[in-house]
Amino acid sequence: MRFFMTQDDGGSVFRGNVWDNAKEFTETDYYELVPIVQNTIGENTMPTLVEIFMEKGIKQGLEKGMEKGAIEREAKAIIRTLTKRFKTVPAPLEEQVRAIADLERLEKLADFAYDCESLEEFGKALV
Repeated sequence: MRFFMTQDDGGSVFRGNVWDNAKEFTETDYYELVPIVQNTIGENTMPTLVEIFMEKGIKQGLEKGMEKGAIEREAKAIIRTLTKRFKTVPAPLEEQVRAIADLERLEKLADFAYDCESLEEFGKALV
């Protein structure tokens, strides 16, 4: 396991900060970690550690989901603004907007959607 090293007596010890590396854990790493922790700090502590890992994973998943939702909402708002201003938005332009995964960039484009003079001008800002 890449987060541990073996001592001469055959036991495993932590190498580095495991918590910092937890986001990189694979399923194999987790199953290798369980017996090491059980032997090091006791089996009764394991449910707490599992809960900590699960909580971190859930939190990271929620954060990614919230960001993805914000990105989708911003893209939708841009398209709605352009449609309201110019009556129609060509499918390729709409696809380009929906393909942007950078929330900060989308926020700037949302502002520009109000200020641009034409769809052509807006399209050039996408490049």
